[in-house]
Amino acid sequence: MLTIGQFSKIAQVTTKSLRYYDQIGLLKPAYLAKENGYRYYSTSQLEEVLFIQRLKEYDFSLNEIKAVIANSQLLKPLIEKKIYETAQLMQKYSYLLTRMKTDINNLTKGGNFMLNARDFVVEVVDNQKMNIFSIRKKMNVKLWECSW
Repeated sequence: MLTIGQFSKIAQVTTKSLRYYDQIGLLKPAYLAKENGYRYYSTSQLEEVLFIQRLKEYDFSLNEIKAVIANSQLLKPLIEKKIYETAQLMQKYSYLLTRMKTDINNLTKGGNFMLNARDFVVEVVDNQKMNIFSIRKKMNVKLWECSW
């Protein structure tokens, strides 16, 4: 058995995190001393804490990790979801990085920071007055509820 301090050093997790994991039921200590409340962990729990750390590295929430531990069938779909979300973020940051480099280039050349080839030109135009017809109806929202 390892004390919480020993276990935290080996697993490279803070004792505060281990106490919180215990509190939320994510990782319970193998033994809890009744006389002083000290937490003790077994070496077999190292694999569990490393698994939790890996999922945290993938930006899984603690609730998602708890769900995966309860049902391992959720792991693959949740990782696939994280892959998609990460790809979306990479695309967003790639665009932002390109835009920032363009802005820096414009500033270096003494140009306008806000001018970009992708910016839109705004033109104010007067339109003729026109009549618009519409129909208002009241409906019951419960009729439109779906059971997806």
